[in-house]
Amino acid sequence: MSTMKRKQRRPRRSASKQGNNGTPKTMVVRSLNFMPDRLRTTLRFSEVDVINNVGFINANIRHRPTCAYDINPALGSTAMPGFTELGGMYRFYRVNKWVSTARFSNNESFPVQAYIAAVNFDPTVNTAAFGQYLSSRTSKKAFLGPLTGYSVATLSLPVSVASFGGSQTSTQQIDSYCGTTAGTIPTNLIWLIIGILGGPVLVNGVSVVIDHDIDVDFFELANPAV
Repeated sequence: MSTMKRKQRRPRRSASKQGNNGTPKTMVVRSLNFMPDRLRTTLRFSEVDVINNVGFINANIRHRPTCAYDINPALGSTAMPGFTELGGMYRFYRVNKWVSTARFSNNESFPVQAYIAAVNFDPTVNTAAFGQYLSSRTSKKAFLGPLTGYSVATLSLPVSVASFGGSQTSTQQIDSYCGTTAGTIPTNLIWLIIGILGGPVLVNGVSVVIDHDIDVDFFELANPAV
């Protein structure tokens, strides 16, 4: 029988985790060059609100989906989740299209007309131009029964920026629908108005859940404008 003892192996330290003195090693990255010059993605903005204008027959709220940095001007700094993270890597953005979905629930004891419409001007708040919005080709509308009856409706409206202002002529040029991720809003905006029209004057209004699924480009120019 052999009396030779087997050599015992010492446990090896992982070179990727520890240095010569046993302390954790730090990986130094000289540069990262994995982001494309242009990135296209879909981000979602959601809001729950009550549309009401007590004492009047009409009420509305307005959003500006083409201003991805601040969609609801009544609140301020209402960027979509993910916008800030992508804005840290790109300086410019441009919305291509979006789909707005509004789920209405009537809180009134009388029927109400609900609508959503896209316009290329600021509709302001609680204007009397509801007839223009209801008859627009870029609008959707629904009839809500009183609170005690059938009082729920969902409207979905797809909107293309190209149908209002055309497509971006060049990926190396900034047009009037481009904004900066640092907070400069586009010169031209497409607004979405979400409104209601009652018979008697409004008392309790209409509850609404709004979702905007926004197709947006984030990009960087070789020679950005000053």
